[in-house]
Amino acid sequence: IVMEDATQDLVALRLSRQYREAGHRVVIDSQYHSVAEARSKSSGRTWDNIVFVSASGDTEVHETNTSST
Repeated sequence: IVMEDATQDLVALRLSRQYREAGHRVVIDSQYHSVAEARSKSSGRTWDNIVFVSASGDTEVHETNTSST
């Protein structure tokens, strides 16, 4: 879960709980401020999806296609 800015901490925490309860592993990261930035700087990580939380609290799910399964 990538947040545009730190004002969306609670949204990210709620989403992470939902995903974990559904059996997914979740990482919350606030160092990236866009999906493009997260993709470009996350080489070597095996993320299946990036969930982007905008400053307004809207969420978008982006497949990364970098999973090594």
